[in-house]
Amino acid sequence: APVLTSAAAVCGGLWAYFNPDINPSILGEPKITLSVNDGYRDDWYFFSSPDVCWVDWGNGKMERCDKDEVFYQGETYLAFSGKIKGDNIRIYSREDITFFQCFEEPLTLIDISNCPALESLRLEGIMLKEIDLSHNPRLISLYLSQSGISELDVTHNPELKELDCSWS
Repeated sequence: APVLTSAAAVCGGLWAYFNPDINPSILGEPKITLSVNDGYRDDWYFFSSPDVCWVDWGNGKMERCDKDEVFYQGETYLAFSGKIKGDNIRIYSREDITFFQCFEEPLTLIDISNCPALESLRLEGIMLKEIDLSHNPRLISLYLSQSGISELDVTHNPELKELDCSWS
């Protein structure tokens, strides 16, 4: 019986793993929602804690994303990547997202309110006007260098130990 229980759990996970047209309702609300500059349609990558996630790249269709090797500033990293197809990107995961990073991307908004387990956020070189951190009480490190943010409320982030807003 334990094998069947475990197999049933694995089968449910495998269905989501192999189904390219997964129904977003199975994954719930997006963990992270991002908006990009009007008309920006290019390859984009981000770093995040789950090994697998599903992304709506802006066209309303879910795509399974696996980590790939990405070469950035002379280093190789494991990252999620895809082509932006619309103005709003939604990232889904069955797991908690504990860290999220992206650099020098044309983001105008990021909504991380569905990431209460987020511990590390790096948005360097991204020109945001504001960011709401009130739903991220476990945030430990926050890097917003070269972000353009002039005011930041961290009163809901009691665990915050590292903060870099240089060049902002």
